[in-house]
Amino acid sequence: MIGKHLLALPLVLFVCALSASSAVADQPSGLPPQMNVWHRLNNDQRNPAPEHERLSCNRGLAWSCHYDKVPEPQLNFQWDNTSGDFVGTDVTNGWECPAWFPASICGKVTRVAAGTMTIVRADGISFSGPFELILTHAGADAQVLHVYWPDFGFTCPWFRTFTQALAPNLFPLPFNGSDWPGQDCNFAP
Repeated sequence: MIGKHLLALPLVLFVCALSASSAVADQPSGLPPQMNVWHRLNNDQRNPAPEHERLSCNRGLAWSCHYDKVPEPQLNFQWDNTSGDFVGTDVTNGWECPAWFPASICGKVTRVAAGTMTIVRADGISFSGPFELILTHAGADAQVLHVYWPDFGFTCPWFRTFTQALAPNLFPLPFNGSDWPGQDCNFAP
């Protein structure tokens, strides 16, 4: 009896895989996949060195994301265990692009989620505030995520891979302690 069930297992797995690939193919255009991982080069010179930041997001009825940092010892980057969590909802239809945002963001918005981000710094201090995830189309199926902190008045780009995050920020690697990458965030006037 067990043998018959084992023979049916590959068929069940095939049907499940086919259903999963069909569900992804049937997603409406412009929606990100259910799970996204985004990367950013944090070039804040108040830190001893740049950092590799990561934002892992799940999209459903609510959006939830986890923020952390990725150690990059071979690049001589800063790392600590600062982490955070975001919970929000899709607000695309009612969202208005702030007047100070560049047209390169406002003109390419495909999806916006707004909610609250809670950060727990490495020293144990935590803070929460409004947080927006602005997904934009960057041409040829490329997407850039702009993370906006309204209370702090800035937005910064995040990319699908860390290689993409490094590309617009040319500087010597491994980090030599003095030649910092350029600033890629936008700040409110």
